[in-house]
Order: sequence, then structure tokens, then C-alpha cells
Amino acid sequence: MSMSENEQNGVPPITPALREAARRQAGGFLYVIDRMYDPDGDVPAHAIKGAFAVDGQGEIGEYQANPDYQPSLVEQGIPWANWLDRGMRRTMAGQIDQHTFLRIIAKAVLPVVVTPEGHLMMLQTSGGPRLTAHLASSLVPEGVHAKLMYLPRLLRMLPPEASLVVNGSAGLQAQFPVSDLVAALREMHLLVDSPSGGLDVGPTFWVQHSARLAEFVDEPTFSVIEQALAQWGYLSEATPKRGRQVEIGITAVGVLVEGGITDPDVLAAAAVFNAVDPVSSGGGRTRVIHPDEEDTRVLAILRSATSPLNPSEEEPDCPEFDGDLLYHVYVEHLRTLPWQPRAVVLANRIADMITPWTNAEVRDHRKGDLAQPLRSCARDLPKALRMRILESWGADPLHLAPWKLDPEPRVVITSPAQAIDRARAVVGELADPVHVEDIGRTYLVRSESAPGRVHFVHKVWETVVSDADDGNAIDWYRARFDLFPFEEQRPGGPLEPQERFVGAMLAGAIGDCLGFPYETGDIGQIRDREGHLGITEPRRIMQNGAEVSDDTQMMLFTLEGLIRAHVARRMNPVDNDPVPEVQHAYQRWLHTQDQPWAQVGGPFALRLPAPDGWLITNPELFKVRSPSITCLVALEEFAQTNLFATPQRKVNDSKGRGGAVRAAPVAVWSNDPAEVFHAAVGTAALTQGHPSGYLSAGVLAVIVHQLMRDVPLLDSARVARELLTRWPGHEEQLRALDTAVELAKNGPVTPEQLTDALGHGRTGEEAVAIGLYAVLATDDLREALLLSVNHSGNSPSTGIVCGAIGGALHGARAIPEAWRGFVELGEIIEQLARDALAEFSPGPPNDEAWLRRYPAW
Repeated sequence: MSMSENEQNGVPPITPALREAARRQAGGFLYVIDRMYDPDGDVPAHAIKGAFAVDGQGEIGEYQANPDYQPSLVEQGIPWANWLDRGMRRTMAGQIDQHTFLRIIAKAVLPVVVTPEGHLMMLQTSGGPRLTAHLASSLVPEGVHAKLMYLPRLLRMLPPEASLVVNGSAGLQAQFPVSDLVAALREMHLLVDSPSGGLDVGPTFWVQHSARLAEFVDEPTFSVIEQALAQWGYLSEATPKRGRQVEIGITAVGVLVEGGITDPDVLAAAAVFNAVDPVSSGGGRTRVIHPDEEDTRVLAILRSATSPLNPSEEEPDCPEFDGDLLYHVYVEHLRTLPWQPRAVVLANRIADMITPWTNAEVRDHRKGDLAQPLRSCARDLPKALRMRILESWGADPLHLAPWKLDPEPRVVITSPAQAIDRARAVVGELADPVHVEDIGRTYLVRSESAPGRVHFVHKVWETVVSDADDGNAIDWYRARFDLFPFEEQRPGGPLEPQERFVGAMLAGAIGDCLGFPYETGDIGQIRDREGHLGITEPRRIMQNGAEVSDDTQMMLFTLEGLIRAHVARRMNPVDNDPVPEVQHAYQRWLHTQDQPWAQVGGPFALRLPAPDGWLITNPELFKVRSPSITCLVALEEFAQTNLFATPQRKVNDSKGRGGAVRAAPVAVWSNDPAEVFHAAVGTAALTQGHPSGYLSAGVLAVIVHQLMRDVPLLDSARVARELLTRWPGHEEQLRALDTAVELAKNGPVTPEQLTDALGHGRTGEEAVAIGLYAVLATDDLREALLLSVNHSGNSPSTGIVCGAIGGALHGARAIPEAWRGFVELGEIIEQLARDALAEFSPGPPNDEAWLRRYPAW
């Protein structure tokens, strides 16, 4: 009978380890134990699978199965939900005693069953009141309401005669008298006597710090922070060290609260951050991805905010990292993240610095961290928090040049051959054949001469870290040395047209900001300034704030003109052409570019001595941002001639990108995509006379129009394509559109390949093609925007087109919160977009204030 047939009949496979054990058990029996149980401990009879007879020479004989064997949950392949659930299984298996498990449960945070109104669901039974809890949120049955509660605080609310029933996975259950739990808690100092009688939640230092915390957060936020402290072990040890760590954490929470941060998860992560931060001697680096941890948003923030672990001297296989390089990699990592992890790190650095008992050396180090490397991580934080940080180092992060390490870290190990050479230099001879696998930031090296070992060679740090090749080596390495992205929570529910439109306007402006510093640059200049990855974050290019170009300014005036045109149409339904009102808006924009209204207003200046409406009252718009000469000349010509330019009466033969980049707002003009295309062409033709200059505007407006109606992106492009082909002179734009769709099938390509295929984005058809390609080739808005601006060409124009399409596809929720907060004119953009949605709604405003805000004449 073959081995596979043996296994099919329940006979365990005979491994080398089993043969070795048999030789030590000659003349006896070799018992096969259920994997859940410790074979060296007390194993119940039902946990013995069976036994092999072993002859006098130590050879394995016939296998006899145990008819009373009861497979455990482990053998059945049912995974435990978390470390608490694992503890219950180990208790049931006899690996730990019940008193130990009681102590584990007593300091846990558990989902407790509550009524729909949130009250504890106490059941009256013959044995007294009973409350039910579960060991993990994933174990709560569907339809049952549960609330996370810290057991010491919960027990103060329960009568002594009550019982707590705790449910684990696969039907396991344990019941504890509340009196027993309270006794265990008092023994562990998690409940302490109150001077006023009764019990306080301890340890003693927590009584003091919890009162301080309660002064500046509300009760729900307090609970989230307390639960995080408990889950990370801060409240389980009544030691001075724990007390100091909690004090720093609560101080960090206070820094964030003073900076206007109210997000409970961010505050909780700040409270426990020093448990995982190696710069502060934290030891929880591996725990942030431990499989026994439930994946929560607090854990995700902590995971992202930690740096690569600086190995200890007790680990000879892990060479020490250079301290400056370690910290630099830490900062570079933080710069790529949303504001939440960065705020947690900065708040803890400030807490280190201002806590009274912190020694002078640490205080000086923390002040240096804030004044130099970490300051670039604060540039786009929420304003109130940025001002709080300003108090700590005496300068506004917005007006400080970015800090960079000199020299910049660069990839050193660039090939498998170099990885092998580096591994041999550290660990000694590796006999051929040697196998190398690229796993991201690291090469994994194996030698057939040592099949049980793997060696990780980091491409930048050049470190060589070795481990047993047991199938978990890569996870182990990444748990200690890798970096983790933080995914921000997204609001649930389907995307509504309103959110898609706001997303298009905001993301368009962000794309403009990303590319504006490199409007006339090439990819070589971008890499020289930003590093080999190019532009990766808005804050890396901010010198005096993230500025928009004239593209965003004119996009806003386009939208204002459309609003006023719609108001006019409501008053006079015969008027269905938005071009005159948009022309009027463009003349108002021209006035913001240091031009007298009487000179540039044309016929509109004859009507009013000064430009009217709300948008022009915002002084932030009166900034000259390298406006297109073509647009300036076209608008000045209108002011002199009073003649509207059209595709038939051309103002020039320009196919520049100016008409396309401001066209996305036209998506709101009509429910009919053909009308949208026509209106976008009309607004673009006011300044661009070549078909590629105005037809590209129609393509962009229709794509955004269709995306707002939940049409898939490729189908939206097909609608725009079909409408495009109805217009004369469409061939050039059509080729660019088709090339973009085809190129996107390859996914992200290099900047050089992008330019070769689609051009530089300086003409209308090129800008729309590159922007569309970037969204099609990526899965999220952030990556699309970065792809659209990292090339040799007009980066702000391709960025604004990409943002308009990507924002309409993914919605405003997809914009990273930190990016959303930094963009110039952000509040004006969002307000104007919402005003447009109100005007184009079934019940638009009609009061005098609205007509003063958007006058129609």
C-alpha cells in the first residue's frame, strides 16, 4: 500500500522525525497526538489519534487508530480568531490552567452583547443574571448587537452575583462568576480601592492619568483610548515604567486634541505609539502584523507609523543599521503616508520633549528631530495641528525648506549576482547552485547546500538577515524590517453624482498642484529634485504652499460662468447657450491677472464699473500663475472687438491644452452628453481655434459627465469617442484617444515610454490622452495622479485632466485626506462645486442672496 493510500485511510505519514523518535522508543509504542495538545503534557485519551508499534530495533510497525479519538479544532482546520480565542483552546486542551485563562480574560477588551439601544443585555436565569460576550468581533453572530468594552470597567457595572459567559470559536464557551473575575482583577491591580469607597479601574497610575484624559476627550473617545492601552499591555503592569509610558501617550493625545484632532482611532494610536516605535525603544514592531491581532484602524495607523526595527545585539544574524540611515528611511516612509500616522509620530516627539521628567538629552534630541527631519512631515497637517507644532520649534512648517539626508539613500544591491556576493561576504561560503528571489525591497537568497536557511539581502541597507526556511521566513522578515502602507477608511455606500463631481473638481486642482512646479521641466529635472521615484507626494514639492496654476483658476471661472448661464436660462428658457456667460467669466479672470476691468471687461465693463458675483470677491484668485499667452491674447482680442470666437470664427489656430484643462465643469450643463460636448467645444473655442484644441474639451467633459452617471470608464470614453467622430477635424484627437486606451492595457509605463506614445501634454489632445491613460492604467486616484505628472511635458495640465477623470471615477472619498487639506483654493473649489450642484438640481435656489452671488444678465 502506497503512502498516499495510507494517508487516505487515516495513517499518519512516517517522517524522518517520526523514525528518530521510534529509535528512542524501541520495543514500545509511538503515540500520535492531536496537534492542539502538548505531547509532553497531560494528554487526555480522546486526544490520542493512535499509535505505531515499534520493534526492538526501533523500526516502525503497524499503526493502530484510537476509536475514541475526537479531532480538535486545530485538526479540523478551524483557525482561532485572536490570541484570546487561542487561549481558550489551549485551556480546553490542558496546556494552560483555568486560573491563568481567567487572568487573561480579566484584562481583555471584548465585544459584549447589548440591546439595539446600546444597553447591556442582562439575562435573568436560575443561576442569577448573566451577560454574554465574545472573544472577537468576528465571532459575534449576524444580527446580534455588540459593544467593545474593557472588562475591568465593565465589571464595576455588574452585580457580584452575575456571571459572564464568553463564547469562542466553533462552539467553545466558558462561564465566569463576576466575583471570581473581580478577585483576579484586584490581585492584578486592575481594580483598586477608591478613597470614596468602591473600586476604580487601575493600576494606580491609570486612576490619575485617566482623570486627566477625561478632561479633554469625550466618553466614547475615552473608551477607545483606554481599550487600546489595555490591548497593548499598558494597563496590565503596575510598574513605574508603564506609568511613564502612559503619561507620554496621554500627553501626545493632548497635543493632538489641542491641534483640533478628534478622530478617536488617531488619538488611541498616539496613546500607545511608543510601544511600537524603535526610535523610542519600543518593542512591539513584530506585533503590528501578528496574525493573532484583529485588524483594526488603530493597528493600521501604528503599523504604518513605525520605522524599520533596529536589531538588538542579541541577534548576531541581524547587523546593526546605521542610525542616520534608519531615521532617514523612517522619515522618507512617513512622508508617503496620510496625515494620521505622521500626526501620531509628531505628537509623541512633542510629548517626549515636554514631559517634565524627560531628561535634557532626550529633550534636545526630540527638539532636533522636530526642527530637522520630521518637519517635512508636518507641512500639510491640518492647520490647527500645524500651528501647535509650530509652538514646539518656533517656525511654520509651510515656510521651511524640505529636509534631506546628504547623501540621499540609493539602491545599492541592484542584481541577483550582487545579492549573492553580499550574502557570501556576511554569512560565508554558499555552495552552488544558489537561488535568488526578488521580494520587493529585498533579495531572498537560498543555497542547496543549506536547504534549511534563507538569507535576506536589503537592496538599500545592504544588511543580510538570516532565518530558518520554514515557510514563514518572508512574513517574519517583513514583520521586523518592512514598511507598511496605511489605508484610510473610506465612507461606505455607493458613489452619488454629487460626490463624483466634487471629486473631479478637487482632484483636478490637486493634479494641477502636483505638476505646477514642473510646468516647463522634464523627467530628469523631476528626478534630480524629487529622487529616482519622481514626484511622490504634494508636500515634497511645497515651498510656499501647494499652488495651483492658471488652469485651476480658469476651471473655476468656467464653472462660475456655467452657474450664471443656468440662472439666466431659468429666467429666460430660450437662452440655452452658456458661451456668453463663460466669456464674461473669462474676462473677470483676466481682470485678476493685474488687468484693469475697464480695459479687459469689453462690453461687460460698459454694464458695470466693476466685476460682480461672489467668486471675484476672493482675493486668493488674484495671483498671476504663468498664464497662457494664447489665452491672454484671445481674451484681450474679445475685449477690443466684442466678438465671440467660435469653431467657425476662429480666434487663432492654437491647439494648446488651455481649452481642455478647464472643460471638466461643463459636465453639469446638461443631461444630454451631446449638449455637454457642444457646450465644452464652445467654451474652449473662445481661446483655442484648432479642432484638437476645442474637441479635446468636449471629450473630457463627456467622460466626466458619463462617470457622474455611474457609466464605467471605458464605456464613458466610448461615448465621448462616438460624439467626437461627428465633428470635422476630429482625426488627431481620435488617434490620441485610441492610443491612450491601448497603452493603458500595459498598465503603468515609464515616463519615457509615456512621452514617446502620447506626447508631452502641451496640446489639447495630448493632455486629455495622458490624463485618461493614467486613470485607466491604475486602480486608485493617488497612483493615477502621480503617473500623470511624472513625465517630460506639461505636468499641471495632464495632472488636472487626470484628476478630473479620476475624481469623477473614484469620488471625493478617494482623495487622501492629507492631500485634500493642502491644495490652494481648496475651500473655494469645494464651495463652488456644491453651489453648482445646487443650481443644477431640480430645485435650485431662487432668493435674492443667490442672485447676488450668481447674477445673470
